[in-house]
Amino acid sequence: MGKPTLVVITERESLRGLLRAAAGANASSLGFATSRSDLMILLGRGDVKAVVADAGGRSSAACAHLLWVKEKQPWVRLFLMAKDELWELPEARHLREVATLVKPPSGLTEARQMLRNLLSEEPVEDRAPSLPEELEFEGADADQEIILSVTELIDQLPALPIVVQRILNLLGREDSSSRQIADAISLDPALAAKVLRLVNSALFSLADPVTTVQHAVRLLGFAEIRNLTMGLKIMETSFGQTQGILDRSKFWEHSLACGICAKHLAAGFPEIDPEEAFLGGLLHDIGKLVLDSYFQEAWSEAMEKCRGSDRLPLEMEKKMVGLPHTTIGRMLAQHWKIPELHQAAIEHHHRLPQAQGTSQAEYLFCAVVLAANLLVRWLDLGTSGPSVLLPIPQELGRILRLEDRRLERVLADTLKEVGEWKSTLGLGRSDPLAESSAEEAQDLQEQVRVWVISPASYRAPTLAQLLQVSGYLVERSSWGERLLEKAQELQCRAVIMDLRSVKPEAEKISLFLKAMRSRIQAPILIVGLNGIELPSQFIPEEVHMIKGAPHRGALRNWIQKSVG
Repeated sequence: MGKPTLVVITERESLRGLLRAAAGANASSLGFATSRSDLMILLGRGDVKAVVADAGGRSSAACAHLLWVKEKQPWVRLFLMAKDELWELPEARHLREVATLVKPPSGLTEARQMLRNLLSEEPVEDRAPSLPEELEFEGADADQEIILSVTELIDQLPALPIVVQRILNLLGREDSSSRQIADAISLDPALAAKVLRLVNSALFSLADPVTTVQHAVRLLGFAEIRNLTMGLKIMETSFGQTQGILDRSKFWEHSLACGICAKHLAAGFPEIDPEEAFLGGLLHDIGKLVLDSYFQEAWSEAMEKCRGSDRLPLEMEKKMVGLPHTTIGRMLAQHWKIPELHQAAIEHHHRLPQAQGTSQAEYLFCAVVLAANLLVRWLDLGTSGPSVLLPIPQELGRILRLEDRRLERVLADTLKEVGEWKSTLGLGRSDPLAESSAEEAQDLQEQVRVWVISPASYRAPTLAQLLQVSGYLVERSSWGERLLEKAQELQCRAVIMDLRSVKPEAEKISLFLKAMRSRIQAPILIVGLNGIELPSQFIPEEVHMIKGAPHRGALRNWIQKSVG
């Protein structure tokens, strides 16, 4: 955490929250003070370049603070934040020659512009006016009242549970012992019981049972215990509001799956701690909890407009609510004092930050969480609302080294571990489409061979990979091979044809299907016709179609219904 270079003197929590949100990943450059003693501490660190005093409501106190700073550290630049000219007031006259007047920001766009101005070395009055930078979702047309209301709302939300705060404080001290951490966990009997259940589950495969929390802390280590306790307690978070459209059980299954997948994706990268990646994935969608609790009507309308359409949820959230869940999630993480690295992942789990100005470790961390969020949707593990199934972008796959074998291993390990978590903690109902034991997978391999015909190169995950990690025996072919000859020789129970990046004519598709049907009796599923409509007379019997991209659950549903 860096030392602050800009100090803001204010008693308004809404202004603090707005500036923290505007600073984003650079929030550590901000320091806040409400008293002379706060100022002395912050200025004593020696890195402060500018001080801005909020004159809203207490102009005399703001002016007095700035005059004191001028006397103690005359090289620090001074700013007085006020809506109107104050120089004629007696308390402000002495500041006219040494301080610059700035207007309070009315939203994120103005706040970001103000911070850039205040942290610049150029005098504000000499700088040419610049247009606000183009924001990804918080554009200049955003409803500023909603932005401020969200900021004020988050400032009023409960802090992290006391037991989590105590554990985090202990872990932040070098002299903490496993006994102290175990005692903190034991203050919450339900939490202690869940920790012991997890430690003794197949997740850790320990030779001997663990009967005390202290023993669990020693075995797992401080980082994993922190993530277990923090994750378990945050999963109980409801903000005391009536649940809206979000199925909380499926939401936490999705979040848990994302954390587990991120942990496996992080393996092999020394820049990333897999346990930190787990926490980043677990927390990535926390902004949706705020939307579902406090903006139910607007968010429900936004999600409804996304169902059955190609509209992106983030765009509709911005239009209907005023801010997307990524920004709200970061604001909540700041309120909870979640580490900066996780805040960045929450904000950028749909689009990576700009590489310039972002450390390699942070960029890679965000990439891991983004990829995990995409992959668990393909695996059909829980849900956090309407979404579009998107393949892993080629550049992201290159960064994370997602060649076929590594990707399939990550997918398989994620499926297995999510099933063990759900079984141990009783999270949601058992879903045979989302969980399969080793014995069930072996049975599937012996019974069901699926022939997948797909483009020679297609961005991951492919349909064949989704079926492979589900336990099916997959025969893979590419368009352009001698498929009709192979159909006469191959024994399979189902055929899946992936046409998502192929654009054949409807008549040619029909002729090919009839030729296939004369050679193979297995049911056929066609995926992604790219807008091509096949008249019913063109479609042979036992040929089914899915428009768009099916996730793992949809594929398994079709196979089970068609094959039995």
